[in-house]
Amino acid sequence: MGAGTWSEALIKKAKLREAPSDWKVWCGGPQGRLSFALEHCDEVILCAGGIGCTPMMSIALMAHRKKTASGEFFYPPVRLIWVIRNLDLTVAFEATLAELEKSSNVTLSIFHTGNDDAGGSDLLLNSHIVKKGRPNFYELIVSKRTDGVVGVYSCGPRSMMKAVALNVARQASSPKFLLHEETFEL
Repeated sequence: MGAGTWSEALIKKAKLREAPSDWKVWCGGPQGRLSFALEHCDEVILCAGGIGCTPMMSIALMAHRKKTASGEFFYPPVRLIWVIRNLDLTVAFEATLAELEKSSNVTLSIFHTGNDDAGGSDLLLNSHIVKKGRPNFYELIVSKRTDGVVGVYSCGPRSMMKAVALNVARQASSPKFLLHEETFEL
């Protein structure tokens, strides 16, 4: 909301008491699909910031649960990198985190950037170590790759998504990186 936004225009129309039948409204999205398929990648990296973990956890759970008829994982290995300011956010995802921590197809890295009572060192959350500080996306996403196709999905605050995109963009052509961004900030 604010000056020049669609919501301001809608409020103005409502104040003019124009008949809704005179309004012209176009609605689009969400499209309900990702820009590339997980199964077309050799590895998938999910980068989530704060509540941006919601779609990423869903993807991670799908990769963990879906197996072929022979019992092998249908999707390539997945790494979920979750950056949070407030440790209380993990409570809402407690069951999901517990399931993913047992996965042999999904690895989980949580980074805590906030100033809550965690102090200045890493801590244990359930059975998972939460690292204190911001992640080094170059090290986590790019530096260890040699070949294949790496799918990177990113959802979170604009600054985190920019860091992910810049590190993917600075990578040479091998391996091939695909980037899909989910934005929720206006």
